[in-house]
Amino acid sequence: MNLAEVDAFIALAKQVATVGPWRADRTDHQRMTKVLTLSDGIVILPQHAEISALADLGERKAKAQVFWQDGTVIARLEMGNPATQHTNSRSRPRDVPAIVRAPHVHLWSDNRRLLRGNRALSRLEFARPVPGEVSGWKEALIWFLNSCNIELRPDQSPGLPERVTLL
Repeated sequence: MNLAEVDAFIALAKQVATVGPWRADRTDHQRMTKVLTLSDGIVILPQHAEISALADLGERKAKAQVFWQDGTVIARLEMGNPATQHTNSRSRPRDVPAIVRAPHVHLWSDNRRLLRGNRALSRLEFARPVPGEVSGWKEALIWFLNSCNIELRPDQSPGLPERVTLL
């Protein structure tokens, strides 16, 4: 994993080739996941996106992530309780607020400087709020994927599972 490769991937126009079914996570039966296979319009790419929905004591949370070939998360959208707080460090980009109290996104453009050499990124440190004009899961998901240059057709837009329950 190196900076130039990830930058080129983010810049590449991509589309969702397939949307997998919701599946229960083996390690946490409260979590459901759905994989989005990506294509450049010609071939299936080794990178992929994943959506997960989590029921946490009755609170619904959802997240979407874009993964590099080695499984490293390079971008993430987190939806859930607006009271949840994310604190960015002092070394954050100038236009990133110190504290984010709303649904938020960890963009590659904000976190790319954390990549050192060819080592995998250990975590996405910097987050910014989802724009105020974006409301709801489907709108936020489309906005997030577009920010990663990934097209999701309207007929592919996955809603959240009806109910995520403890097994």
